[in-house]
Amino acid sequence: MEFKLDKEFILFDYNMSHSQLVLRSFKEDDSDTNLDIIFFGVSQIKIGTKFDSINIEWDRGNREDEIEFIINDGKIFCSFFNVIENKFNYAETSVFKELNQDCKLIYSSNNEDN
Repeated sequence: MEFKLDKEFILFDYNMSHSQLVLRSFKEDDSDTNLDIIFFGVSQIKIGTKFDSINIEWDRGNREDEIEFIINDGKIFCSFFNVIENKFNYAETSVFKELNQDCKLIYSSNNEDN
């Protein structure tokens, strides 16, 4: 499977105790929302810190617990990822946040019907 976004992202947050990693594309002049890609159940990280665009490829196969997600030239081993649109300020992370009117799900690698 494959997911692509033609936007700049940075490695924004990693929470070791919850095994979550966040890549963020910040608000732009024509938008009042950020886009966060949140990886859950992260066990290995082999990526850069800045991306001009995002291309994520994976093959779930029979695995439910740990999947190799190829991100541009790097890799993240984790359970799944979600793409979240949010209105958080610059320093506010989407780790620990629940979906609501200020934080909505755009895409999930768990949902094959995207």
